[in-house]
Amino acid sequence: MIENNKLVPKRRFKKFQNANAWEQSELGCFVEIKSGWSPSDFEIGNELYIKVDDLNYSEHIQKDSQMKVKRHLKHDMMKCGSTIFPKRGAAILTNKVRKLGVDGYMDTNMMALRPLDIDENFLYIFVTKTGLYKIADTSTIPQINNKHIEPYKIDIPLLGEQQKIGEFFTTLDQTIAFQQQKLEKMKSMKSAYLSEMFPAEGERKPKRRFPGFTDDWKQRELGKVLGNLTDGDWIEKEHISDKGKYRIIQTGNIGIGEYYNKGKDAKFLNQSSFDVLNGNEIFPGDILISRLAEPAGRTIILPNTGSRMVTAVDVAIVRPNSNFSSYFIQTMMNTNETLKKINEEASGSTRKRISRKNLELIDLIIPEIQEQEKIGNFFKNLDQTIAFQQQKLEKLQNIKKAYLNEMFI
Repeated sequence: MIENNKLVPKRRFKKFQNANAWEQSELGCFVEIKSGWSPSDFEIGNELYIKVDDLNYSEHIQKDSQMKVKRHLKHDMMKCGSTIFPKRGAAILTNKVRKLGVDGYMDTNMMALRPLDIDENFLYIFVTKTGLYKIADTSTIPQINNKHIEPYKIDIPLLGEQQKIGEFFTTLDQTIAFQQQKLEKMKSMKSAYLSEMFPAEGERKPKRRFPGFTDDWKQRELGKVLGNLTDGDWIEKEHISDKGKYRIIQTGNIGIGEYYNKGKDAKFLNQSSFDVLNGNEIFPGDILISRLAEPAGRTIILPNTGSRMVTAVDVAIVRPNSNFSSYFIQTMMNTNETLKKINEEASGSTRKRISRKNLELIDLIIPEIQEQEKIGNFFKNLDQTIAFQQQKLEKLQNIKKAYLNEMFI
């Protein structure tokens, strides 16, 4: 063991607050390093044969693979509990680390660390936190070999503390995975409702409607539904600064029904520049439609950023009025069918955009205002629920990040 110089993490479980300091050693002392075999060595069967692509379909525990093989008499299976990750190619940089949930085989682009004198969960968390891609040989094709793993320094407590840390983060990962599943379920539910509550191509009625609504939806041009569309300002570089009175809302702030804050990259316009440009001030509640791909037509209802605001020339501005439901318009504009229509009219050799005139001429199928309001409120509530679930997930992820920083050295 290397001299520890009192290696103690910022946060420890109460039981271990007065325990020995952690020791620094080499990772190779605690693991057996294994690499995989060529698929040509195997016949089709029922055992796992994990390739790098299989890591895209799991989060923490790897219990399945697309390819299944027969047991091989000469190759030992990778043991359940081993930490696995890509060992060659660009996939190394993704830091896709998994714990093997059952015994199995792997291909030659994978590496496994079988825990010997180390808790398997502690090992998995250490490798995930550390990012072994940082020690990869990147002179040609990125790769990790035994020579990188064996001398790699690891700060490690006694086994009892390892197990406690491992259990803690395993439980936290399970909570995060459950929250991720809830969020994905909500998003899938929204997608299903969108397909049923807006008419299919060529239809005038949706499959699913609120009680009391039976009339056909009507085809109308977007400009006639929304009224006057105005453009943002043509803002030259010399007018842009990191400080100013007016926050510049750019096309990069406009997602598909989602405002991207990008606060640290915010740009501003001062009052003198606003006066020179005869600026078009925008306000919370305005509807902003990006005329610039990808994709053109993505739409948001502008939130309150805490500043007075203007927007760029590639953004169409719609002021809300009593002729339409803002949230219905936002939802309808961001459907795949509407975005497809708009992008078919976009043009340009480098970055495609749609002119305001052509945007106003886009034909849409729209119900009367009362049904718009019902649909708009429904998706507003659903989007708020999704946003809440997203915030819960991000909070859990931030909690994990904080604990990793404090519970490891």
